[in-house]
Amino acid sequence: MLRGRTSSTFHLRDEDGNVVRTVTESPWTEEDRALMLAYRMYLNSLCSGDCGQPRALAHHPANDGWYGVGERVICHACTALKRAANEGSKEPVKPVEYYVLDHDRDYDANPLPVLDLNRDTPDLGAFAA
Repeated sequence: MLRGRTSSTFHLRDEDGNVVRTVTESPWTEEDRALMLAYRMYLNSLCSGDCGQPRALAHHPANDGWYGVGERVICHACTALKRAANEGSKEPVKPVEYYVLDHDRDYDANPLPVLDLNRDTPDLGAFAA
């Protein structure tokens, strides 16, 4: 949880006691801002599709064939949200199902080749699966 605090407002006064400036401190600390930026960077590094995997891995051409679909699971929380959204409808709500991803590449034994961003695909050479 971020450590935001309540805002503090200070009034700077002149020698006669008149307010000459009002300063309000941010409720967010430097650490809070750093954590928010790091979290945003993390979210931006994930695939924007349904898998949510790190883009550097999921979009790398050398990982084609290393992902598989495992068991199907029902998310009861998503189903409850769907049920609430359809409240009043006579149609029954089907459970929300997802598939678990399997990814078994051993990156120590079989590292990803570096992508040449000037080409469409990397030189897979001996790394091809």
